[in-house]
Amino acid sequence: MLLIKRLSLILCAIVCAWPNSFVNAQQLDSLFNVWQDKNAPTVSRIDALYLYLARRQANLHPDSIFHLSRQAYTLSKSLNADGEQQKLKAAIVFSYALVSKDSSIQSIRIIQEALSNTRDFEILNITLYNTLSANFHKLGNFEQAIHYALKSEQSLQALHPRYLRTRILNKSNLAGLYLELGAFEEVQSKIEEGMQLIEQHNDHRSLLLYFLSNKGELLKRQEKWPQAKAVIIQALESLITDPLSTKLEKDSLQIHARYLEIIANNYANLVEALLAEEKYDSAQAILPNLKLAAEVSASAFNTCKALEWEGRLLLQKNAPAAATQACKEALEVSESSGLLEQKRDAAECLYLGYKEMGDYKQAVKYLEVFKTTADSLLNSEAIREAERIKAGFELRLLEAKQQEQQALSTLALNKKQQLIYLLAVILLLAIALAVVFYYENKKRKRLNEKLSVLNNRIERMVRSVSHDLIGNLDLAISSTILYSMGDTGASQKPMMLIRDALKSLKDYALRLLQMPFISEYVDHRSTDPNPALEETLLMFNEALGKKSFRTKSLPLPSLDLPDFIIRQLFHNLMTNTLKHGVPDSERPSLSVYARKSSSDAEIVWENNGPALTPAQHEQLFRERDDRHSGLNLLKANLEQYGYSINVDAQYDTGVRFVIRKL
Repeated sequence: MLLIKRLSLILCAIVCAWPNSFVNAQQLDSLFNVWQDKNAPTVSRIDALYLYLARRQANLHPDSIFHLSRQAYTLSKSLNADGEQQKLKAAIVFSYALVSKDSSIQSIRIIQEALSNTRDFEILNITLYNTLSANFHKLGNFEQAIHYALKSEQSLQALHPRYLRTRILNKSNLAGLYLELGAFEEVQSKIEEGMQLIEQHNDHRSLLLYFLSNKGELLKRQEKWPQAKAVIIQALESLITDPLSTKLEKDSLQIHARYLEIIANNYANLVEALLAEEKYDSAQAILPNLKLAAEVSASAFNTCKALEWEGRLLLQKNAPAAATQACKEALEVSESSGLLEQKRDAAECLYLGYKEMGDYKQAVKYLEVFKTTADSLLNSEAIREAERIKAGFELRLLEAKQQEQQALSTLALNKKQQLIYLLAVILLLAIALAVVFYYENKKRKRLNEKLSVLNNRIERMVRSVSHDLIGNLDLAISSTILYSMGDTGASQKPMMLIRDALKSLKDYALRLLQMPFISEYVDHRSTDPNPALEETLLMFNEALGKKSFRTKSLPLPSLDLPDFIIRQLFHNLMTNTLKHGVPDSERPSLSVYARKSSSDAEIVWENNGPALTPAQHEQLFRERDDRHSGLNLLKANLEQYGYSINVDAQYDTGVRFVIRKL
């Protein structure tokens, strides 16, 4: 059973622990007047309020009790050691008021402070233990609630027999706490102990109602419905004659003000037992009594149960509209009171009602509320049941929504088709653009290939023509120089003009070689000039008309020079000079080879046959200021590629060309 259901029993035990001597109305007024007299001693004022609340608490509004008890608790702070008992009394009434205000944590703090700062005043401390038990019960900490209830029971056993009533009620309180933990054996034990004490003392037979209520709750938990119903009826009969047929009136219930919530709890258990036995008419007959008792006792729990069962009974009578209305009220009360179990049950009832009405949208809504609340309660069985129920009628829910969805689909169909057409057009355009781009790219690639082939042809042609032109110009320039040196007088000036023209033409050919589209050839560095040397020797043989050159087996050094520079070294300086001005019978036999040191390269020309004449030697190797002379031109070309050349030319001994990297 819920916390609120058992809380009433605990609070009854607290009240019964307070002074139970008879006080008439006139004495109550006198007590209240003492409390209001600010000139009276503080001790007397607190004692008077304590007695007043002990006798009037059932007839006072909770807000009034809270207001008065808070004033007493604040007033008790000013008391010294002589007022310890009054401090405890103020703590009792204020902590009790805090329980009714759902401030259990603050109530526990006040009680623990009172117990630690005061002496043991027996019955007052027992009352504080019971209040602590009530607070922990309300917080759901049943172990701590039982702990303090047992401490109260141990203390009560040592007290005067006049506190037997409190001992008996404490047994009922412990039975309710063990019931919350599902310890049915301990529940049965406490019920038997309490009923045994009542049998031994007939003057406390009125307390039998509490243990009959405990026993009825126990049998209900064990689902022993016939036995539970019999015990519950027995409990109600101690207060109401023929509870199954008597129609309660509000005035008659006021007579039993102390037992209102117990009456409501028993009626709720009785209705549940009748429903379990499928005695719907009997349950319907006593349902008004439950609703009235719940209303008079201000029990939100029993109000929710009454409304929920009313809804379920209306469902049995095929009145789903009225059933949903009752269950909606139950849901509102449970939400405002924080009763999760009742919220879950009301949501389930609403689901069933809307399902019967064919309103599947609302049915799903409240089924989700049912599932969410069951999840909050960690009730896995209820969650599985919700999933099973939802799967059971999901098809019907889809059928109910089918027409609405079909209307929405028809409305959106045209837009969807238009969107598809638009996407198709965009896709076709993309494909067309891709095809155009592909063929354009292919065409561009083909044109580039043609341009590359044409450029290669032009490059080869220009390179061939340029080399031939440079070679022929070198021959012409050299011949012109030699010829001009051999002539005198008027013929010298025309020859100079021819020479200048040839030089200009040569410069043009060199610039042609440096054009961008053949720049790769111009920047080329030969790493193996041996083919160039062999080609040069062949040119010597062709120029001299006979094979008169010999080469040694040593390779030419790997000079980082273009081929035409190597050719120029031999062709310009040796071949052209030897060919002109030397009779065939006097042409020397030459031996050309190369040596390589660590950083220099030597190309040696040895005289093995008839030597040059002194004039020829001087003409060939002497230093001149003219930058267009063969030797100076060779030096200038080598310097462009980072080399220098040193010529060691001695008559009758041969010539050494030493080439160094700058």
